[in-house]
Formats: sequence, structure tokens, C-alpha cells
Amino acid sequence: MSNQSRDDDNKNYMPSVTFAPNTANELSFDASNAPTIYTNSTSNQNKSSTLNSIPIETAGIPDYMIFSIVNIFLAGIVMGALAVFFSMHTKKHKKAGSVEAAKKWSRITLVFNIVITCISIAFIILIVVSIRHLR
Repeated sequence: MSNQSRDDDNKNYMPSVTFAPNTANELSFDASNAPTIYTNSTSNQNKSSTLNSIPIETAGIPDYMIFSIVNIFLAGIVMGALAVFFSMHTKKHKKAGSVEAAKKWSRITLVFNIVITCISIAFIILIVVSIRHLR
């Protein structure tokens, strides 16, 4: 491809800024060739989904993924994997923009993580006390 044709292609996407002929202090802007910029508004959610982004409405809803990963080591692989599954389900609803479902699964994930953490800590304390009692 020649340099001339590349320059022509770049001109199609670049807005033109020129000085007005009568006054040197004014700028005129031609936005007819400017590229379209997409935001996270509701009308452009389908276009921004290819960016693997989370909509603004659900961005503040926690998915507790780190808490779930810690529970893999604390509560065992089965219960920890179930907690990770709940976290992934929460994240799926967040990406879809479903606020109510994301909040619901976020609460379920938090409660499940707290319950299995408490059970695991109680089990560890029970084991430590039992070992000390046997000595």
C-alpha cells in the first residue's frame, strides 16, 4: 500500500480543524468524519459487551471471588469450589447488567462464604482441642 493511499484512509477517520478565513481566533470543527465513541449507556450496552466490561449499574456489586478462593484452602475443595461457582454466577449477572439477580447472588455468595468459613474454623478448633486433650 502506498503512502498516499494510507494518508487518504487516515483522512477519512480524522476530524478536520481549520481556521476560519475571516477571523484568526475562531476554529471550525467538522465532525462528519469523526469516529463514533461508545459509552456504557443503556442504548450502547450491546456494543460495549464485546469489550468484556461490566455495566456501571452493577459495578459496585461485589462478587466475593477472593473470599471464595480462600475458602478452597480453608473449607476444602468441594465447598470452596461451590463458593467459586456462586461468585462466577454473580459475575455473570453483573456482566449481563441484571442488577437484582447480581445482588441476590452476591448475598448468597457472601452468606455461603461466611457459613463455610465459620464451620471450617470451628472444625479446626475442635481438632486442635482434641489433639491437646489426648496428650
